[in-house]
Amino acid sequence: MKFGKEICSCGNFSEKIFKIAGIFSDSTGDILWTTNDEQIAEKITNRNADDLKIKRTKDKESENEREIIKGIMDHEHKFFGYKRDKKFIVVDAEY
Repeated sequence: MKFGKEICSCGNFSEKIFKIAGIFSDSTGDILWTTNDEQIAEKITNRNADDLKIKRTKDKESENEREIIKGIMDHEHKFFGYKRDKKFIVVDAEY
């Protein structure tokens, strides 16, 4: 799972948005997924995007990301979205 700030591909915005990405994996293969909306990233992580954007030292950032990933992996989620190229774009999620 990866966390990052990127410009939304759906428009020309001056401010970066928080998004998360990962891989769905089973015995048949892997599918890359990503969010392109801060509200969806907030739903999946159960945290406020502004809190996640705060600049931290590398050690604290790594610790924070591990904690968030553990929280995501410990709960079942339903992702709704569409496939573009080789990536699944998450447009909604249920926690």
